[in-house]
Amino acid sequence: MWISVRAQRQPDGRIFLHSPYDEKFVDIAHLFPGLHWDKNHRVWVGYQDSVQLLAKRLHEEKVGKLELPAHPIVRDVSFTQVLRDYQKTGVQFLHSTMQEGAFLADVLGLGKTAQTLVAVQNELPAVVICPSVLKSEWVREGKRLGIDVLALSSTKPPNATLGRSDGIITINYDIIHAWYEVLKTAKTVIFDEGQALSNSRSRRSTICKDLSHNAKNRIILTGTPFANRPIELWNLVDTISPGRFGSYVSFGKRYCGGFQEEIEGRNKEMLRVWNFKGHSHIDELNARLKQFMLRRTKKEVALELPDKTRKIIEVDVVKKQVGNIDVRDFDEKWLRYALSISAEAKIDKVVELVKLHLDNGSSIIVGAYHNRVANEVRDALAKELGIEPFLATGEMSVTKRLEEIEKASNSTPCVLVVTTHSVGEGLNRLVFADVAIIVELDHSPRWLAQFEGRLHRPGQKNNVLFEYVIGLGTIDELIRDRVISKIAVVEDALGQGDDLLREDLLNSGDKDVMDELKQALQGLY
Repeated sequence: MWISVRAQRQPDGRIFLHSPYDEKFVDIAHLFPGLHWDKNHRVWVGYQDSVQLLAKRLHEEKVGKLELPAHPIVRDVSFTQVLRDYQKTGVQFLHSTMQEGAFLADVLGLGKTAQTLVAVQNELPAVVICPSVLKSEWVREGKRLGIDVLALSSTKPPNATLGRSDGIITINYDIIHAWYEVLKTAKTVIFDEGQALSNSRSRRSTICKDLSHNAKNRIILTGTPFANRPIELWNLVDTISPGRFGSYVSFGKRYCGGFQEEIEGRNKEMLRVWNFKGHSHIDELNARLKQFMLRRTKKEVALELPDKTRKIIEVDVVKKQVGNIDVRDFDEKWLRYALSISAEAKIDKVVELVKLHLDNGSSIIVGAYHNRVANEVRDALAKELGIEPFLATGEMSVTKRLEEIEKASNSTPCVLVVTTHSVGEGLNRLVFADVAIIVELDHSPRWLAQFEGRLHRPGQKNNVLFEYVIGLGTIDELIRDRVISKIAVVEDALGQGDDLLREDLLNSGDKDVMDELKQALQGLY
């Protein structure tokens, strides 16, 4: 005898299931983490992904009939910003899903920031929580789109709460605890590089969950939903959709091949613990994720993407690290020194960027001018990330540099630290990298263009991202405004294909750039 199950969709995306008691129904419901009995409402509760699995199994085993409730009608989102077609699809997805918890997992470089800003611009106040190195990117992208974004940095917040007029605020994970009382009234919460929440026991995760569960709309952004094992997904999903995947243990048993084993404790006693290092029912998990996760690769949207993207990453640096240097001594040697001092002050931020890109599966080249700076970057990466970056600098022989580049190209994903003026030989060997981070800037548009050309050239199969790291309040800002901008202007005028003419134009402007910098420096140091 078949039972009839009535489904009722709630505003937050959950579905209430009204059903007479049936032992077989209960057994099937318990198969899928996230379906649970709510004794207060006397209904079974789940999200669309688990209820859909339940309906299918009930039908297959001739237990009952469950018709899924229709999705609420979603009106097209109206916005004035210019986006690519796939980004418009992303905005529509976020707008229709964020109330139950939306998971945007596009790979690096597809514009998750822009899609999110457009989607939430009328769902205010909104809080974006991200690594510190990305705060300025949210502000900058907001400015490009005509959307105001305010970055918070102090650990001593005011005695106030958010209101709609506060708009969109971005804050880094490291200080979120200090701002919790101020931000807990946010209508929309966004977690950028959400893999930072994979550890459910950290203070960061606890605070972010509290913020998320108080909000009406919840979004998580990451190009790497999990780096190694499906168990890493659980806390990310539970942060934006409480209970969607059930408890940690029930999820681990169903989707991570969970089993119990005995291990030796600190005091030599034997402990029985769960091992969730495997995977199981992956097709089922994938089907569930598709209900609330949108993931596109560069290959899928290749026709809409530029083959090269240049991005400015602005970071705060400790002013005393920049040092006191006298502008009256200005010449090329002085300029190189000032840029190297700024570069050294940015190394910790570069380490953060490298980690984010490695987590996204990218191969990265970090560029500096001085051998000293390149070595310092290599040492910092080794110390902070526990990796051994490859190194190709001007103090090495050409043969040794080519050997290092060859080893890097055969070890992707990887990190190669280079001096920008020393990797002209064997140009086609750098096309293995899809990200370049320029930590020590150059005053010559010609050299920066040539460095970009060593990655972005025939043989490159990926869309290449060039990130110029700018130390705020340093000479970097002048290079940003008067040098990096010239590369873009010339490329816009000539197109990216006329290499010889572009190089001639860039080269002819070096002296003019030096004159501009000398004049502008008067107000900076």
